[in-house]
Amino acid sequence: MKYIVFDEMKNGTGDIFSTEHETKAEAIEAAQRQWEHLTFREQRQRNVYVLESVNPDEEAEDHFDGNTVWTATDLYVADRETGTFIELVKSIEAGKELIKKFEERDKADGTYKEGFYTVVNAFHREAEED
Repeated sequence: MKYIVFDEMKNGTGDIFSTEHETKAEAIEAAQRQWEHLTFREQRQRNVYVLESVNPDEEAEDHFDGNTVWTATDLYVADRETGTFIELVKSIEAGKELIKKFEERDKADGTYKEGFYTVVNAFHREAEED
């Protein structure tokens, strides 16, 4: 299979769970379900992500090599009205800084609307600082 969902402890201990899927959409949907199944406490301790395998042959040595295409903890600057992801950011603070730049640009071109941008997670929920 080409896409692999991983669920593992952030500290590297414990079991690693994985499921395999033919399409990216199926894998992301499965990863979202897995993430939603976890309690808030469990979410803070786990990583759930989708990897695109470089080699879909499940017996191949490099089957678990590849690029991460989705993580449950991704953060985005988004349009608050439609939820459209605008840009991936590394932290809430980075998102807030990017929003300031967007708002400055919007003010300069006359399209500013207060509260238009927000920082959200991969589930379109507003991100909150710890």
